[in-house]
Amino acid sequence: REIPETLADMIDLRPYDFADFGCSTGGSMDFAAKTFDGGPAVGIDINPAKVERTRAAGHHAVVADATKPKLFKGTVRFSMLSHFLEHLPDYATLARAIRTAVPISDEFVFIRQPWFDSDGELFRHGLKFYWSDWHGHPMTMTSLQMYRCVRKHLQSGKLARATILGHQPILGSDSDCVVPLSVPMDSGSYDAATHGPKASVEFAVPAYRELVTVLIKRDPDTLDSLLTRFPTAIPLYDERGQVDGSPADPSRLLSRFTGG
Repeated sequence: REIPETLADMIDLRPYDFADFGCSTGGSMDFAAKTFDGGPAVGIDINPAKVERTRAAGHHAVVADATKPKLFKGTVRFSMLSHFLEHLPDYATLARAIRTAVPISDEFVFIRQPWFDSDGELFRHGLKFYWSDWHGHPMTMTSLQMYRCVRKHLQSGKLARATILGHQPILGSDSDCVVPLSVPMDSGSYDAATHGPKASVEFAVPAYRELVTVLIKRDPDTLDSLLTRFPTAIPLYDERGQVDGSPADPSRLLSRFTGG
């Protein structure tokens, strides 16, 4: 049931500085507190057992469906969606989660997930990232899908800026993140003794361990201060929301990161 019967049934975000979607055991709350000077936080998870584990770790947490924005009242300074989206069943559910995060966040939304853009190239070489073949990762979202999801928020003026980044470059198949295609589903990092030999491939286009997306709500320049706190992320695409009815040129914006 998405629409609460009374305001008393809604989850009040006003006492908190940030919200963590899919809080699990609270690890990303610790990361956000350290990296972004986060204050009091609330974890949101649909799984009661995970909420209990988060509480046991000393954090506030509530059982709620983070894909339903009408369950929440008030706002937080920012929201974290850290290794949350890949666990959702489909693109429509993922889009609803972002539609929840954007309006409840006053300054920014910070999203992290595994990198899935290189799955096709790896497959053609008889390889895969181990995380791309997990039962628990039904939503293997690429950077293009992420852009499609946030584009409407930029065009509608709900976002001042959206930046998509790669975190921790992977230059070839020598990385322990890459395993042979024959390795069983739900396996972990590469182990030669267990998984056998694998092809040696240098990637034509760099891959990454993570796809990171930062959605800025008001001041586009907020991004610069955030990236100084997350220096290992490399901007891949950067676009500002509409200004006087005309969006900025994303290639020009990205050039200051790439030297173009």
